[in-house]
Formats: sequence, structure tokens, C-alpha cells
Amino acid sequence: MPPKKIKDWDIRKEFIKRNLITLLIILAYVAFAWIFKLDCPLRRMIRRPCPACGITRAWANALQLDFKEALYFHPLFWFVPFYVWIIISREFWPIDKIPEKIYKVFTIIGGILIFGVYIFRNIVGFGDI
Repeated sequence: MPPKKIKDWDIRKEFIKRNLITLLIILAYVAFAWIFKLDCPLRRMIRRPCPACGITRAWANALQLDFKEALYFHPLFWFVPFYVWIIISREFWPIDKIPEKIYKVFTIIGGILIFGVYIFRNIVGFGDI
């Protein structure tokens, strides 16, 4: 039994390291995109805003503690990273203790929220986002 715990800890340690590296890369991209006022790459390709359009600018504003502006750029900017992290890390983190039914409901409701905001923003218009 002890070797399994060590192996589990090694897997989790590796997962934490990967997450920290990913987080640093994302923060570097957010800073770079904010400094150079970059547009969404997907928006450039398909000529339509994607469901995540505005999240980079929202986080840039949130890091400056301007939450009103952050919510303007994307009302779910705070939820999307958490949602993605839950889905990705379920296998390695204590989140795997969440019952399957609750996990499925969470992922479905999260998807509905994200695409609901996307559809609403398409109907109302994205403005300058």
C-alpha cells in the first residue's frame, strides 16, 4: 500500500508542476496581449467572436482591480478557468471524490452558462469586444 501512495503523490506533484507552468504561460500571454492590445486569434480566423472572447481583457482588468470593466468584457471570466480546471484535474486531484452525477451536472450547467452568455452576446451584440 505505501508504494501506491508514493506513486499517487508523484503523479499529483507532476500535475501541480504542470498546472503552475500552464498558469505562468497563461498569465504571460494575458500580460503580453494586454500590453500589445492583441485581438482574439480565433476571432481573426473565423471573423466571429468565440465563447471566450473578452476573457483576456477581463482578467487584465481584474488584475488591476477594475471588476466592473472585467465583467463588461466577459461576465464569466472568473468561472471559466475554474470550470476548465475542474474538468482537467478530476483524475489527479481530490476532486475525484465528487460523485459522478454531481460532476456531470456541474459540467453541463457550466457549459450551458458559457454558451448561454455567448448566445446572449451574439443576439444583443458584442459591442467593441
